[in-house]
Amino acid sequence: MPTEERETPTRVYEPRWYDFLTGLQATARVALFFLFLSVGLTTAVFFSYDGIYTTAVVGVAFATLKEFWYDRRVQHDSLRTSTFDFLVCMLGILSAVLLFSLAVHMHRLWL
Repeated sequence: MPTEERETPTRVYEPRWYDFLTGLQATARVALFFLFLSVGLTTAVFFSYDGIYTTAVVGVAFATLKEFWYDRRVQHDSLRTSTFDFLVCMLGILSAVLLFSLAVHMHRLWL
């Protein structure tokens, strides 16, 4: 029986770059959180609850497509954490809704 040589997998990232790249992943997560938070609060300021709810729906659709469709086709398996990144996006949207609701409630109390 002839022996077949197995093809060695090619490395996408050198080990010395892995820590740097995972650090960038953490930075990207923080940026995603503040992106969703700032977009949600900005639309809430200009369009009140209609704006923030519309932003929440669009944000959920965007995060779902980005994390579960686009990233699975583009990112390397060792760096892909789509579920956690999706949760970070949802946390940003939820924070925007809660902060705006708290601001509206506090404003009504002071009037």
